[in-house]
Amino acid sequence: MTRTIHPVDATAGAPVYNGRMLRQIESIPLAGATAADPFGSRPGVRPGTSVTTVTATSTQWSVGPHAGVLDYEAALESGTTTYAIDAAVTGTLRAADAFARVDLIWVRQDIPLEDGSAVPDVVPGYTFGTVAGTPPALPARCLLLAWVNVPASGGGSPTVTWKAPYLAAAGVLEPAVVAQITVAPIDFGTAPLTFVTAPTVTGDGVKKYKITFTTYAIRGLNTTDTFDLMIQRNGTTIGGINTGFLTTGFANGKTVVIYDTPPAGATTYSAMGARSSGTGYATLFVTASVPTQVIVEQIA
Repeated sequence: MTRTIHPVDATAGAPVYNGRMLRQIESIPLAGATAADPFGSRPGVRPGTSVTTVTATSTQWSVGPHAGVLDYEAALESGTTTYAIDAAVTGTLRAADAFARVDLIWVRQDIPLEDGSAVPDVVPGYTFGTVAGTPPALPARCLLLAWVNVPASGGGSPTVTWKAPYLAAAGVLEPAVVAQITVAPIDFGTAPLTFVTAPTVTGDGVKKYKITFTTYAIRGLNTTDTFDLMIQRNGTTIGGINTGFLTTGFANGKTVVIYDTPPAGATTYSAMGARSSGTGYATLFVTASVPTQVIVEQIA
């Protein structure tokens, strides 16, 4: 057992601080403590960190200056680390393949006495995708900063999707996470179709979230068809509405709101649609100015 008081002047050679003790103390002002991880913090970057911190060309990726918090070591006692990168770090981007792919840009937490790594460090890095349109697995002890969306060979330049969560202070509600689509139209029928997925949040069985799924306009093929608009948590439907849509002109947009207290662990909310009766399909209309969105807000 270790008891830590900090900062105090040493008397008769005590206290002598080690890394674990200081990391535990450093966790106090940060959100993320749970019964299972009392020194835990929610990994992320500082609020205000630019979504252009990660950039990519057809040959190179880059991580710009920024700071954040990492908490990925296995031991409960390990605590959290802060980090800062004060100059751009670059690396080689894999050449385009015959299929469109998703690559990952991340930063890794290395603490030799905790994880067996060679030297203490925060390491920006890159993992390329090998399955069309599917992100690869995130390496161990890594905070995901961004996706690099690489078109198939000859399809143009890569684009970057910012994915890093933002830090929150202890007792402060987490910033809302938002995802949206702006490409129209989207047809959906009897097979459930996921429209948009929000960035991951971390549940603890206590925090409560409001999940809002908004649409601009939807038009149906047949007047007798009905459709479900649903919100899913980690692939399981937790709520929605059933409705029909106009077959001429644009129907009004629809909004689905769900309140949820997820169990402990990574939690991802998605918005989707599917035909529940009839034989036709519906078309979801979106534009850059009126996107379809899923918004996840902590409310308690």
